[in-house]
Amino acid sequence: MKQRWVILIIAIGFILSTLVVALIIHISFFKSICPDTVCQTPECIEIAAEILNHLDTAVNPCDNFYKFACGGFIKSVEISDDSSEVSASTLVNDVIKSRIKDLLDESIDATVNHPFTLAKSYYQVCMDTDSVEQLEVSSLHDLLAKIGGWPLLENASWSGKGLDWFYYVYKLHQMGVRTDYILKLRVNHDIKNTTFHILELDQPALDMPQNYFTDTEDHENALEEYRKYMTNVALYLGAEDYQAITQLEDVLQFEIRLANILEERVGYANITKFYNIMTVQDLETEHATIPWLEYINNIIAPDAEVTSHERILVLTPNYIRNLESLLQSTSKRAQINYIAWKAIDSLIPYLHHDLRVLQLEFKKAIYGITNEKPRWKECVDEVYKRFPIVISVQYVNLFPVDDIEEPISQMLRNIKMEYMGTIETSEMLNGHVKTVSLHKLDKMNDIIGYSPEILNDKKLEDLYSEVQILPNQYLQSFLHLNLLRERFQYKNLRVLKTRTAWLEESLGVQDGIYHNTFINTLTISPGVTEKNYYNKRHPNYLNYGGLGFEISREIARALFEVGQHFDDKGEFVKSRKKDSEEEIEDKTSCIMEQYGSYTIEDLGNKTINSLLTLENNIADNFGVKHTYDAYVEWARKNGNEKNLPGLKYTPVQLFWISFALNRCSKMTTEGLDVSVSVNRFAPAEFRVIGAISNVEDFSKDFECVPDSDMNPSDKCNL
Repeated sequence: MKQRWVILIIAIGFILSTLVVALIIHISFFKSICPDTVCQTPECIEIAAEILNHLDTAVNPCDNFYKFACGGFIKSVEISDDSSEVSASTLVNDVIKSRIKDLLDESIDATVNHPFTLAKSYYQVCMDTDSVEQLEVSSLHDLLAKIGGWPLLENASWSGKGLDWFYYVYKLHQMGVRTDYILKLRVNHDIKNTTFHILELDQPALDMPQNYFTDTEDHENALEEYRKYMTNVALYLGAEDYQAITQLEDVLQFEIRLANILEERVGYANITKFYNIMTVQDLETEHATIPWLEYINNIIAPDAEVTSHERILVLTPNYIRNLESLLQSTSKRAQINYIAWKAIDSLIPYLHHDLRVLQLEFKKAIYGITNEKPRWKECVDEVYKRFPIVISVQYVNLFPVDDIEEPISQMLRNIKMEYMGTIETSEMLNGHVKTVSLHKLDKMNDIIGYSPEILNDKKLEDLYSEVQILPNQYLQSFLHLNLLRERFQYKNLRVLKTRTAWLEESLGVQDGIYHNTFINTLTISPGVTEKNYYNKRHPNYLNYGGLGFEISREIARALFEVGQHFDDKGEFVKSRKKDSEEEIEDKTSCIMEQYGSYTIEDLGNKTINSLLTLENNIADNFGVKHTYDAYVEWARKNGNEKNLPGLKYTPVQLFWISFALNRCSKMTTEGLDVSVSVNRFAPAEFRVIGAISNVEDFSKDFECVPDSDMNPSDKCNL
C-alpha cells in the first residue's frame, strides 16, 4: 500500500514538473512572439495597422521623412469631388460633421434650450431645397432694387444721380449682406490698452489670391474663368450681352487695380508698425473725399455712435491713401457695379440651383472642385458658422472630455516646463523679459474642451435673444443672422474686456487649439481630441506627437512673434532688448532662407512665400522641439513605453512618425496653387521636413548620416 502511494506521488510529481517545464517553454515561446515590450491592446493593434498603411517604407526616412511617413496615405486616399483637399484634419472634421448632423436631424424638442432650437430650425430651412429652388431671380432683383439697382442691368436708365459707392454699402449692410469689399470696419481690443475695445479700419480681403490680380500674365487662365463666371451670372439675371461684357471688364480692371494697392499682409510680429491711431476728424482732413463720420456711423448704427474725436486704429494707412486716388480715377458706375457684383456673388450659395452651378464651374477652374457638397454637409457647415457655441455645447454634452482632461493637463504642464527651461537659459532675453515671459506661462489659463461659461443657458439665451428663423425662407434667415452677427461686434465697442472674455475663451468643436493673446487663455477644442491627435489608450509618444505638438506650437505663438508683446494679463509690453534684436533677426532670416528654398514639383517648382508663412514656421520649429523634449522627460520619469505590434520603430521614432502623420495631406493642383498664394502655413510636406531637419534629436533617433537631406550641417537653431 505504502509502495503504491510512493509510486503515485512520484508520478504526480513527474506530471507536475512536466507541466511546469511545458508552461515555462510556452511562456518563453509566447514572449518571443509577443514580448512584454509590445502593446497588444485593440487600440494599439488598430493604430499600428493605420500607421503601416500611411507609411511608404520604400522611402528612406533620412531622405524625405514626409514621403516616408505619408507616402502610403497619399497613394491610398482620394480627394472627394466636392473638396480640394483630404488630410488628417479634414478626416477629423468629417467625423465631427457627421455627429453634428445626427444632432440636428433629431426632431425639435420644446424642452431643449432655445438657441439649439433655433440652430435646428435653421438647419431645417437650409435642408428645405424645394423652398430654396422656388426663390427665382426675382428675389435677387428685389434686393438689388432696394439698394438702388445694379447699374449693369439698368443700363441707360441708371443715372447714378445722388448715389455713391458708400450709399450702396449702407443699404447692403442694413439688409445683412456682406459689405467689406472696399473697406473693412470691425471692433477689436485696443492693442496698447486691451481692457478697452477700438474700431479698426482695414483693407478688404479678396475672394481670389491677391497675386492672381497682380501677376495677371501668370494667372491669365484664372482671370478668364473669373470673367466668364461674372458674365454668365449677369446674363442669367437678364443683362444684355454687350453690356455684361463691357461693364464687367471695367469691374475686373477695378478689382485688379484694387489688388495692386493692397498692403502685403506679412510681418505682423512688429505690431507697433501697424498701430496707427487717427481720429475720425484726422481721416476727414487727410482723406476728404470719403465722408468718414457718416460712413462709420451708418455701419455701426444702431448699436454704437462715434463723434469726430473717436480714435480709430488704421491698420493700413497707405491703402487708404491709394484708395482715394483709385476711386477718383474710376467711374461711379464701375465702383457700384463692383460692389453690387460682390454682393451677388456672396449670396449665390443661398439662391437657385442654376446660379450655384455657375459658381461651381468657377470653383472647378480655380480650386479643382468638381461637385457641390452633399446638401447635409453644406447645411451643417452653415449652421455651425452661425451657431458655433450652441452646436459645441450640445456636442460636448454627448461626447464629454472629462475623462481626458487630467492627462491632457499633465501633458500641457510638461510642455510648459520645457519652455520655461528655454526661457531661463536664453542669452537673448534680459532678466525683466524672462520674468514677464515665465509669469505669462505660469498664469496662462488652460481650457480643455470648453469654458464652463458656455454651459450658462442664460448667457446663451441672451446671446441669441434677437434671432428669428423664418420658415421656408433660407435667404432671409441667413441675412437676418448675418446682420445680427455684424451688430453684435459693434455692441461690444464700449464693453470692457472682462465682459466679453467668456466668448473669446470658447472655441467651436471644429476650431482646433488657440491662444488668445488679449486674455492669455489657451483653449483646446474637444474636436482636436478626435482621431489620432489624442487617444488616452494610445502610448504617449503618439499623443505627444499629435495633440502635444499642436499645444506646443500654440504656446510658441503666445511667447514669440506677436504674442511676445503681451503680458500675463494680455496687456502690451515691450519684450525685446535692443542688443538681442540683431541675433533674433539672423535666426529669423535663417528660417526664411530655409523655407524659401523649398520648391513644389506639382506647381512647376514654384517656391513658397517664406515671409507669409514665417510666424507659423517659427511656431512649428519651436513646437516640435519642445514637445519632443517634454515626451523624453516624461518617459524618463515614467519608464519606456511599449512598442506597437508589427512595427520595428522605437518609441521616439514613433513620436516623429506621429508628428508627421497628423499633417499628411493631399490636394488638387489648383487648390495647392491657391493655398501657396494665401495660406499662412507652408504646404504640409515642408512643415514636416522643415521643422524636423532643424532638430538634432531626429537625426540621432533615425541615425541619419551628416549632410543627408534630413540632417543638414547648417541647421536653423532657434
